[in-house]
Amino acid sequence: MQGSTVVFEVAAHMHFHLEQLKADKGIAEAVNTAAQEHLGTSLGVTFRSAEAVEIEPDREDEEVPDKDDLLSADGEEAVDPVAVVADILDGQIVGE
Repeated sequence: MQGSTVVFEVAAHMHFHLEQLKADKGIAEAVNTAAQEHLGTSLGVTFRSAEAVEIEPDREDEEVPDKDDLLSADGEEAVDPVAVVADILDGQIVGE
């Protein structure tokens, strides 16, 4: 909440979904209608990227690893892209 506005943050890597939420005025209207029914007040609704949040000025950005270092990472630390997509979409791998 920021004042009388509900702020929904979308993960920074989900740009497409953020734009869809911003374009769909029905979602904001539904949230506002629910607020009026249950709270008796009108609320503004906005959607933004999680990376739009102000970063603390004393925080240092982490250096991006070199491509060669990523290829030689331990099996435990390596990221399986198929597993990441399945997790994001709440999917299940049925065969390869």
